[in-house]
Amino acid sequence: MTSRQKAQWNDPGHDAPPETRLVTRESIAAAATMMLLPFDLLRRKSQRPLPRDPNQRTVVLIHGLFANPACFLPMRAWLAAGRRHRVLSFSWSPRDSAEVAARKLREFLRINVRGGRIDLVTHSMGGLIAEVFIEALGGDRRVDRCINLGTPHGGTWNAAWGLGHVHRDLRPNSKFIARLRERRKNSRRRVAFTAIVGDADNVVLPRLSAATRGRKIRVKDTGHLGLLWSPAVFRIVNRLLLVERAH
Repeated sequence: MTSRQKAQWNDPGHDAPPETRLVTRESIAAAATMMLLPFDLLRRKSQRPLPRDPNQRTVVLIHGLFANPACFLPMRAWLAAGRRHRVLSFSWSPRDSAEVAARKLREFLRINVRGGRIDLVTHSMGGLIAEVFIEALGGDRRVDRCINLGTPHGGTWNAAWGLGHVHRDLRPNSKFIARLRERRKNSRRRVAFTAIVGDADNVVLPRLSAATRGRKIRVKDTGHLGLLWSPAVFRIVNRLLLVERAH
């Protein structure tokens, strides 16, 4: 295989303008994510509550709106390959508001993570669910880190196209986003927040909305769903999870 052929294999739309390549990559990520979703049935059958262990550290993955835990399968496989992380997935319904889902998350962790410390890794609206859990429901007592991929911390104007209560909450001028901002101003939580932002994310608008909570890490040429498939993102998440935190 020639070097040109290798480049075309590794980069769909190699000869296309940069904007076209980005659209192509995000379209492939969207199609691949949709193909993964049915595999959540296998995850449900295999996931079990963890044994009681006050010394364990558990990574809990929280998906975004209109998705399920299967969208994290590529990242989960990457994390499992190093055999350093104990990983569980939390599932919530698109009919749930972030506040309802946060209460379900609290109950999920109570039942399934019996002891030890917790790190949360989220995508999109999953990060808002995690934030409500940490700031309003006492989640900071168990959580050390919250790593958010493409989370609209300040809302997104794309939600203006939706009609349900979840979309109303996600608008930048919503009462829900105002409550989040107020909690952040008064927060004294010790949880380390990190926002991983794709610089080609056209779901979170304005993109600055994804970088308003904690440390910001920008990933080049990556869209909203591309964050779930990017080896660069996997490496960043793995590195952040391996940093020791006092509690």
